[in-house]
Amino acid sequence: MFEFKPRIRIAPNAISTPTGSITIATNDPDHPTLVVNLSGEVVAANLAPVANAGPDQTLVLADNNGVEQVTLDGSASTDDHGVTDYRWNEGASVLAQGPSSTASVSLSVGVHTLTLTVSDSSLLTGADQVVVTVDPYHCPSDLDDGSGSGTPDGGTD
Repeated sequence: MFEFKPRIRIAPNAISTPTGSITIATNDPDHPTLVVNLSGEVVAANLAPVANAGPDQTLVLADNNGVEQVTLDGSASTDDHGVTDYRWNEGASVLAQGPSSTASVSLSVGVHTLTLTVSDSSLLTGADQVVVTVDPYHCPSDLDDGSGSGTPDGGTD
């Protein structure tokens, strides 16, 4: 028995359609020469996406309702085959998920560390974090009751 284990090497950065042949020759008349024709395609490896959750943000409540609408933007995330899913989490809680790179979420007063996880069509993932600080509402001084508490007085001082 004859065992033959050919190896063909092509530079890993050579994206192409290589062809070639292997000839197996013998002097045995019962086992004629065999030619194997080869062809194939060398493609780039599928790389994991790179998540970019954007810069940290600091916001002030627009009113005194306790929550602020925040736009999260993962559009600077990249993948060699395209990002197919964006998921925004705060801890274990999913705030938003889907194919859109942006999401609008409601956050309460405080410091929030949010994680963006992006996926590609091969389900490879990448993650990045952004810190969003929501500061409390500050009553404009012309509406302040004068006590320094920030309590509105209806516009008279």
